[in-house]
Amino acid sequence: MVFLATIKDQKLTFDNKQSYETYCNKAKSGSYKVEIKSTKSRSLPLNSYYWGVVLDFIYMESGQNPELLHEFFKTKFLEKQEIFGTMVFPSTASLTNEDFIKYIENIKLWAFDFLGLSIPPPM
Repeated sequence: MVFLATIKDQKLTFDNKQSYETYCNKAKSGSYKVEIKSTKSRSLPLNSYYWGVVLDFIYMESGQNPELLHEFFKTKFLEKQEIFGTMVFPSTASLTNEDFIKYIENIKLWAFDFLGLSIPPPM
């Protein structure tokens, strides 16, 4: 389960405290992992590099549609998330810059290993 919150002056405030409390009241006793992660999404220049350079280079080498390549790489390099009992891959738009850079680097390594393709770094 994901709950959005804000940290200000070293205090955590949930955007929807009632939803958080309802979930906790229904949860079974046990050990849970709590992860705090910035919701700041990737930058537009990084997104342009991904679509205009990384996927375009792979498209030109492989002939595969960039949209299909995008879906393929999500299945290879992103962790599935459960939504209503179904496992799905997250949108790359939800990734932070740091996570999106790691994702791109994994794709570039894959392209080198499987296609012998060296993709240039961002300008």
